[in-house]
Amino acid sequence: MTNIQAENLLLPNLNSLGDLTDLERENVQLVTEFLQGWISQDIEKIISVMAPDGVINDLVFPEPVKGHEGIRNFAQDLLSVVSDINYRVEDLLVRGDRVAYHGIFSGTFIGDFMGMPTTGKSFSVPYSEFVTIKNGKIVYLWDQTDGLQLVQQVGGM
Repeated sequence: MTNIQAENLLLPNLNSLGDLTDLERENVQLVTEFLQGWISQDIEKIISVMAPDGVINDLVFPEPVKGHEGIRNFAQDLLSVVSDINYRVEDLLVRGDRVAYHGIFSGTFIGDFMGMPTTGKSFSVPYSEFVTIKNGKIVYLWDQTDGLQLVQQVGGM
């Protein structure tokens, strides 16, 4: 198993998480790979940890994103308007096939988005994600990012 500590994720060392089962440790590693995919802007890495029929429900967007092709399009769209993506995980809870975490999501707004013109401004906002994993793949991810604060920070309001 690879070390989940990445300088920008600030996750604890798995050994420090104490009483996790092997499955729970693998699930934390899977979520870490998902976040690292976004940080490195590696769409194929993001796709690789998702189930073929996986769902991402991001409250910023009107509809859930479903399946590898939908997630690929979603990632391409998001990465075309946000650069320098970074995640800081401040709290992490693991129970069986569920992983929940929250922290700070940051980046730079580099493209027109939902009627907002590009500003080139950076943002740093709270986020929470709740993940369900089956058979070593993410089947469902619920993301809640403080979209209002993000829009305010990048000059959209």
